[in-house]
Amino acid sequence: MAAKTAGTWAVYEPVGIADLTVVGTTALHDLGKRCKAKDLGTTAYGFGEFIYLKGVTSTVRGSVVLVKDDFTTSLLAARDKGAVAVALAVCDANTKYGWYQIVGQGVAVAGTVSANLPLYITAGGVTSSATTGEQIVGMRAVSAADTNTAVVNMATYPAVCDFDNA
Repeated sequence: MAAKTAGTWAVYEPVGIADLTVVGTTALHDLGKRCKAKDLGTTAYGFGEFIYLKGVTSTVRGSVVLVKDDFTTSLLAARDKGAVAVALAVCDANTKYGWYQIVGQGVAVAGTVSANLPLYITAGGVTSSATTGEQIVGMRAVSAADTNTAVVNMATYPAVCDFDNA
């Protein structure tokens, strides 16, 4: 089976952003800038919202990251707390900048994932294997994992909270 296909996003708000997969070695937009786009491809992911962030080592397309207060990122890890986003491109250094999805359907790095289940933290991605305190609130699996990727739905801005405070 092949990896899940990424959306073909066309920005409609604000105007002037051409390609959400462009990664810059200098910031091309203000960090934290948001935009809205529609998937015009055959994947039919619908509408999405995206945020411009600073990358981190080992980020690949679909990496699930923690969004820090200064709009830098870290790959999602156990016991993280805060906002979550999904990388649209390889933004694999803290000297690179790119767009990350925060609302809508998209493709995320995945371990074991079954369709229509809540998602939990796994190193740099998601799993549907329940782990105490590691649920990603606002993110569910749309599809089962396929070649380490899965289609996810971020109906609300996803976040991790470390529920059991262990």
